[in-house]
Amino acid sequence: MGKFEELKEVCRQRTDLDQKRLGFELEQIEKFGLIDDFHNLYLQKKQGDKNDINSFVAFALGITSQLPQGKFNPRKKIESTRISPPDIDLDFADDRRDEVIDYVRQKYGHDHVAQIITFGTMAARAAVRDVGRAMEYSYAFCDQVAKMIPFGSTLENAVNDSQELHNAYESDENTKRLIDMAKKLEGVARHASTHAAGVVITKEPLDKSVPCQHPTQDNESVV
Repeated sequence: MGKFEELKEVCRQRTDLDQKRLGFELEQIEKFGLIDDFHNLYLQKKQGDKNDINSFVAFALGITSQLPQGKFNPRKKIESTRISPPDIDLDFADDRRDEVIDYVRQKYGHDHVAQIITFGTMAARAAVRDVGRAMEYSYAFCDQVAKMIPFGSTLENAVNDSQELHNAYESDENTKRLIDMAKKLEGVARHASTHAAGVVITKEPLDKSVPCQHPTQDNESVV
């Protein structure tokens, strides 16, 4: 029995589910070349909590644990107008994440698999403190100015919204110089780190389409 026939047989046995709906989904799965994906997940018995594509077939095969309610999600359903394949979410234990990433590296090649780099940017308060240190202002002064900035605010908005900061900016030359200089660095990338779970797998070697680097103190991983 072929893979597709096996999937159809399992679905046929689920007499508790809408057979017409199952038949339609199976047609779309075949059309979009997803037979291997569904069959592999079925054999592995890996069950995801979510059913983002709202698929009866995924539920019938035991791939997902949620019984779909209502119609397909119009943004993620498998249909003839959809260009990209649908998503099936599977959960992995946090302490075994590295095993999964190592597996895809071995399967697809180290030059085809990378984690995603993320950049931490300099917020208003941090910009004031760092710039103030570089300008050799006292810690107490920089801290005082930084605390006038509301959490989450930009320096531009803070000068307008915080009466205390506005008054200091207008009346004190050092405060004005500090704020104006900090504005130039606000939003600039301060450090790079690696996304906890994001992984990119490419058909062509990664360096043909995106810049890559090794994370600090890690010559095996690529981001």
